[in-house]
Amino acid sequence: MEQTEATRETTVKVQLTAEPDRAATLQVERRRHSQVQTASLVVLATGGVLTMMYLAKPVLMLTLGSVLIAFMLAPIVEICMRMHMPRSVGALIAVLLMCAVLYGVFYISFNQADEFVSELPKYSGQIRSVLSKVRQRAERVRQSTQNVLPEDKSEKNAVTVRQSSFDRFTSGAAGLTEFLSIAGFVPFSSC
Repeated sequence: MEQTEATRETTVKVQLTAEPDRAATLQVERRRHSQVQTASLVVLATGGVLTMMYLAKPVLMLTLGSVLIAFMLAPIVEICMRMHMPRSVGALIAVLLMCAVLYGVFYISFNQADEFVSELPKYSGQIRSVLSKVRQRAERVRQSTQNVLPEDKSEKNAVTVRQSSFDRFTSGAAGLTEFLSIAGFVPFSSC
């Protein structure tokens, strides 16, 4: 009987000391599981946001461009409002002023480009002489490196890949899709 009581006392002591260890272990496991779960959610959320930004690139670019233009034109609208004009008239004046400035910039740029193209034949002889000198020097360098370096035999067995007409036709589809989505979004950007 004495052995059983001693055995019971040690069993109770072991159980009492084992319970806090088990609770601490469970708490550590829960904390680790929570940290792993949080990290996984952060990775998934980041991937989702980046994917949405990639897919919505045309709309986001149009929206951000519109916001930038609105910030640039806001001071003109404010000046018009101080002169007791309605906001819509101030916005119209600001947009017309922006269009006039852009027209002027493009007009001047076009005239400069046109003048350059008309002057180009005069300088074509000089450009050709400079290019021929550069080509001669490049050919001398190529010949000197051919004499020094051994011939590369891997290029003889190289496979050439030709692009089919279907690939050339579909390569511009992404640009067309982006253009159509932007064109469809334009009426909503002014609201």
